[in-house]
Amino acid sequence: MNEKLYKRAKRLIIINDILRYVGIIFTIIILLTPYFPEISFLLHNDSKKNTEQTELPNEITMAIKNGIDYLYIPAIGVSESIIEADNIGQVHERVWRRPKTSNPKDGGNTVLVAHRYATIGGNRASTFYHLPKLVAGDKIYVVWDGILYTYGVETTETVLPTEIAIESPTPDARLTLYTCTPLWTASHRYVVHAVPILPAQ
Repeated sequence: MNEKLYKRAKRLIIINDILRYVGIIFTIIILLTPYFPEISFLLHNDSKKNTEQTELPNEITMAIKNGIDYLYIPAIGVSESIIEADNIGQVHERVWRRPKTSNPKDGGNTVLVAHRYATIGGNRASTFYHLPKLVAGDKIYVVWDGILYTYGVETTETVLPTEIAIESPTPDARLTLYTCTPLWTASHRYVVHAVPILPAQ
């Protein structure tokens, strides 16, 4: 009888150990999941190649041809349509032009927003996960009403969500991109300011 109890207790201990290790592994995976896109970016970083390429991708050509508003940032792998929506809840993996801000055609301050991290696992290039990697001089392409506009990153900054001045109208043409930061708390906004570097094509 004692031997049976001993074997049963031993099995329970083994099962308990297995469950504990599984729980630890699962917890580690959950904690690391938001950083998977970072690992993917480091392993498959084509930013230099994309930045130096002279030909734009087919998506841009099709966007111009079909009049689709589109954002393309080769340095960080962003290639996604721009949508008009009432609130951020409708954005999902796309890029959102903030209501009441300008657009490239009219000049002034065009403000585009996207989630930094909205999908479990994988590198979602349609979001602004890698926005903080942009540096001065990186090119940003925007198709608006069938016309291609090219911008160059000028400055970056981190601000509080209450600092809505980043969306204020400006007398000069410029592009403002922003997303939440850091990944875990989204307590601030990471902002990229860009200016036209080439005439509209």
